[in-house]
Amino acid sequence: MVFAGEGDFFYDSSIGKLGLDFILKIDETEAIGHLSELFRFSDRMACCVLSPIGDEPFGCFAFRLDPLYGKDFDEGKLTDIVDRSFVGVSIAPFLEENHRGLILEGGELDNPLFCSFYEGLFILSSSRKGFRSMLEAIDGRMESFYSTWDVEPFWPGHLEISGGEQVFWSGRALSVMFSWRSDDDGGILRWRIAGAEDILPDLEPFEWENLPDLPFPLGMAVGSILPEPVIASSGGETTLLSAPFPGFVVHFLGNDTVNGIVRSLWTDVLSDFLSVDVSVESGGIALSPFPVVAINEGKGGTLGLLDPDSLRSFESSDMDDRLVDPWRNSVAWGYMNGPSFALFMEGMIKSGRILFTEEAESSIGMDSLVNLTRYLRPLCDISFVVTEIDEGVLRWTCF
Repeated sequence: MVFAGEGDFFYDSSIGKLGLDFILKIDETEAIGHLSELFRFSDRMACCVLSPIGDEPFGCFAFRLDPLYGKDFDEGKLTDIVDRSFVGVSIAPFLEENHRGLILEGGELDNPLFCSFYEGLFILSSSRKGFRSMLEAIDGRMESFYSTWDVEPFWPGHLEISGGEQVFWSGRALSVMFSWRSDDDGGILRWRIAGAEDILPDLEPFEWENLPDLPFPLGMAVGSILPEPVIASSGGETTLLSAPFPGFVVHFLGNDTVNGIVRSLWTDVLSDFLSVDVSVESGGIALSPFPVVAINEGKGGTLGLLDPDSLRSFESSDMDDRLVDPWRNSVAWGYMNGPSFALFMEGMIKSGRILFTEEAESSIGMDSLVNLTRYLRPLCDISFVVTEIDEGVLRWTCF
């Protein structure tokens, strides 16, 4: 696993912090968490966490700091850096290949860390072997990791996760690369997966034209190929168990499977308690005791729980401002309005508290849903597009 970028970007930006939180969760060396303060005042930084087979994982970290810290070893300045990042550690000098450094032990550290200044870099490793390898790589005596960062190379944030069975469930040598940029108004992230050609499903981009009617106001919409195209959306309004609830509808585009679903829904589920006369083959709409839409349209159909009057005609151009190009020719896409989707979640929570006991609420994770709504409310729009099966883009804006 390798990540690199402008140091303060990881420390101050929302997506940088999110990326850093992810890295902390999978960092077996437990060293990165102590280094986050260094991100703030480093011009450029790069970290590599290695998990060699049959050995303890170790991490190698390099920070290009302000030139005032000097180019080579200075124990006083190095101690100043250590004091900013570590609490209660003991410091002892050591020598490696005639190069001086400091060993950090104790305090909050479970394992010792080895650090020094070298060629204008503050370098640190969670193993002596790793420290020696860093010296050799900087001197050109051994091959070092090199990434072209070909996913938006000029953006400030980069992350590459590479590895086999110890990193990915597939046990294959895969690489997942991310690049991103953000500010107070939002940001954008692009990703690419390499080495997964025989693992990922063979799905070609679909031409998303002639969109079906969608709920208004639109809170969320997702289009994907499963393997036939499907669009799921929420918005509008309805009432479920006396609680206001944004509607939810799924459109199956050119999918024969909806035929059997509609027939079973009306004959086996809804006919016993909905007083409405519908065709078992073509389906229909029921409004009491709650609004249901289940329609078979030959090659395709619609299933939904919403007031049909909340459906509005949508053109592809109506989604252009909500989604990133080229969403019209993609494997999948999604859009979510933060406040509207938070309202949808709140409706689920209210209905759930009517239906379920406190014990059941706990097992469902109702408290987590409440926290999710609080996180979503400050966000304006979130959208993603999977342009190919192995790459895509995520964009978000903030109030």
